[in-house]
Amino acid sequence: MGMESLIQRLNSEHRQQQSGGSSWHHQHSSSWGGLRYKSTKAAAAPSQSATQDDVATSSGAELTTPPEFFPLPESSSMEVVSAIHQACDALERASIAGAKADAFFSASWCISGLQAVHEALGSPWWVSILIFNISLRCCTFPLMVLAQKGSAKMMEFNHNLLHAKKLQEAAMKATSQEEHQRLFKAFRTEYTKQVSKHGDPVKQALVVPGIMLLNGGVFISIFNGISKLMDSKAPSLTTGGAFWFGDLTVPDPLFGLPVMCTLVTLAMVEYGINLTGDAGPMPAERQSMQQGLKWFLRVMALMFLPAGNYVAAGTALLWVSNTGFGVGQGLLLRSAWFRSRVGLPSMEALREMNARVLEANAAAGGPAGPAPSPFSPKATDAQAAAAAAPLLFNQPPQGPRR
Repeated sequence: MGMESLIQRLNSEHRQQQSGGSSWHHQHSSSWGGLRYKSTKAAAAPSQSATQDDVATSSGAELTTPPEFFPLPESSSMEVVSAIHQACDALERASIAGAKADAFFSASWCISGLQAVHEALGSPWWVSILIFNISLRCCTFPLMVLAQKGSAKMMEFNHNLLHAKKLQEAAMKATSQEEHQRLFKAFRTEYTKQVSKHGDPVKQALVVPGIMLLNGGVFISIFNGISKLMDSKAPSLTTGGAFWFGDLTVPDPLFGLPVMCTLVTLAMVEYGINLTGDAGPMPAERQSMQQGLKWFLRVMALMFLPAGNYVAAGTALLWVSNTGFGVGQGLLLRSAWFRSRVGLPSMEALREMNARVLEANAAAGGPAGPAPSPFSPKATDAQAAAAAAPLLFNQPPQGPRR
């Protein structure tokens, strides 16, 4: 009997321990939102050794069906969000760094400048592209004014040399040596006077192509930089657009930007300023060549429509802003008010001077024939000056008559 009582006592203590553990588990199985969920022990059937009182005690609390997933605590959620944010930042930096590595050095500088504008202003990428491109064009605008001044000086130089040209022609037609030397000396005096007044014509002639090359290099650099940046597919660029082109890394789905590219390019052909100043009449050959070039550019402008399906929206936006600035620049450089403010002769004055020079050239069209080269070692100073002067008027040089 003593053995049986001992076994009953041990069973009773075991049931009490099970009952106490089940109650403690239910008290601590509540979720972070205040709901209680079933634990595996509470949801399981009571053991055979449990009494009815134990079952009633374990099922006394209100239980709900457990969800498919358990929510994370607030601290864990913040850690996950922070980790995702850090991963996106790392991907962003890696994408932009890859674009810089793929571009050449000047284009890489443009990417760095665009990134600096984007981060400093906190503006969307499409606004940053407009600001950066227009800022660069504003920086190069004084060079365009300088090119206009150089072109105007060359026209004034040619116009003021009309008297010197008459002296040169008279020296070539002189019948005596003394008359030839007197007229040629007068020609050299007048030529030197105009050079001292307007500067070296050779240096002035190099200003325009030099500025053309510089502007072309700036545009190629920013165009290559933005193209590489769009190819990088940086996460912020995929949401950095606006209106109907939200993703800058893919072509415009509605072809709005390609249409704008076509329109601004056509406007540039018609209203944009050229680096020679649009100074009125020109020889028939040059005029036909210019008209052919304009028609070629008009046809090329229409090519933006089929090409719009292959060009990223960010690159098309760059073209629109750059060409639109060129149209405004051309209209401003044609303005008589602006030209007077920056010390440029009016377009009407340039056209009048150019017409006089062309008229003088047409009237002085002498016999064509080979002339001694001004760079020949046997050529004298007089021959060099006489042979070089007609080059200003687009005429073949003629040697002086002895």
